[in-house]
Amino acid sequence: MGFLVIGCGALMKVWGFLVVRGVTLVSKNHKRTDNGRSKNSKNGFEAEGLNFCTSGWLQSPTSYSCIKLYSEKKSWVDARSTCQAVNGDLMINLDDMKQDLIAAQRKRHTDVDFWIGLNDRQNEGHFKWLDGTQMISKTYWAGGQPDDKVGHENCVALLNSKSNIAKWNDLPCSRYRKFFCEVFPDCPGNTFGERCTDICNQTCGGDNNTCKRFDGFCINGCDVGFQGNTCEEPCPIGTFGDKCAKNCNKNCYGSQNICDSITGACSLGCHDGYQGERCETSCEDNTFGADCSENCSKTCAGPNNNCDHVNGSCIFGCDDGYQGERCENFLDSKLDKDFVYSKLAIIASSIFVLVILTCFMICVAIQYSHSDTSSFEREKTTFRSSYTHESSLVFGTARSFSNEEHSNFYARFVSQEKDSNVPARSIVIRNHSDFSTPSRSVEEFYDAETVPVDSYTDISFPVDETLEDFEPVV
Repeated sequence: MGFLVIGCGALMKVWGFLVVRGVTLVSKNHKRTDNGRSKNSKNGFEAEGLNFCTSGWLQSPTSYSCIKLYSEKKSWVDARSTCQAVNGDLMINLDDMKQDLIAAQRKRHTDVDFWIGLNDRQNEGHFKWLDGTQMISKTYWAGGQPDDKVGHENCVALLNSKSNIAKWNDLPCSRYRKFFCEVFPDCPGNTFGERCTDICNQTCGGDNNTCKRFDGFCINGCDVGFQGNTCEEPCPIGTFGDKCAKNCNKNCYGSQNICDSITGACSLGCHDGYQGERCETSCEDNTFGADCSENCSKTCAGPNNNCDHVNGSCIFGCDDGYQGERCENFLDSKLDKDFVYSKLAIIASSIFVLVILTCFMICVAIQYSHSDTSSFEREKTTFRSSYTHESSLVFGTARSFSNEEHSNFYARFVSQEKDSNVPARSIVIRNHSDFSTPSRSVEEFYDAETVPVDSYTDISFPVDETLEDFEPVV
């Protein structure tokens, strides 16, 4: 039984040795590849898993970095320049694990102190690491430090004396000291941060969405539709595409023309009359409205019944018998014609009446123009009388004239002997007042004077005389 236990133990040891040896061989011979190609070393460093530091460089236990002690003495500023030349900087963020890591290197030197990446050059008394991190813990300061003893002690050194081993002291930056450099290779894949535990934004440009080690800023810009250093912000409203350089289509629905920041597809659909993801296309023939879902009226005129793609109004008018913007209202053509004819009849009648009135007025004007226009004529009265005196027939015409002073009466009598061919003769009697007294007879007036026809002679008579049986007839 004892031999069995011993044998099993021996086998386990052999198995353990082989496993460890195999892992070691695999570790030594394995190099990380991308697409079958080995990654070349960069400044003496190769990425292997989280990190692999070449000879002379120590892998940091707390951060994805490599640390090395430089034996050449330089001022703090020059020491930093040396570190930056290998894409690094003076060692920062010292904690217990880093202190333990560099202890072996430090002990091989007899120097009193070494430069590290801590200073208060910008603000006296406020010490910061070179990555901008504020120094908070005072655990590592040597007794009485920092004291700015000689003035301008703005840079910090790591002490190496037995009494103050691994403690800090502020010194003038011009002093020459050995120094520790720390290099931070790019984090593998799309990670970032001091320990490469943070993930770059998935909208960082490039195939691997890579970003800068400490701030996470995207190295290759942003994917289409995003902006900002870390590419977390979508394009501003109304824009889309690479670098947000394109404007959403003005036909996108809404006052702000909102669209997808990547594709430009209108987020709220299209304005009436447009279609497509970006609302760039007008409705097809015979369609209109929201999403081009409505059909043009079949009573729109034209071979294709085309209508406006936005509001559906018929472009070429309506078919016979229809009216309205969309030609949707039925119109009775017979009633419409009767209505038109009645209007024409009214217009024609009105014109006829106007013509008649115009003609009448013209006739009146002509008649008036032929009347006596003597300055003293005020009114006219036509009289007609017949009187039989022996063998004579007397016809008479009288005119009445009036003015402010007196009234005259003119009478013209045409006398023609009966049964004879005696030429007609006339007499003219003046003064209307002469006929007011019935003491005179027609014979006297007749015999008073005879004159040729159509001639006028004024004959004066006494005021009390008048013409008997002379009656006016209109």
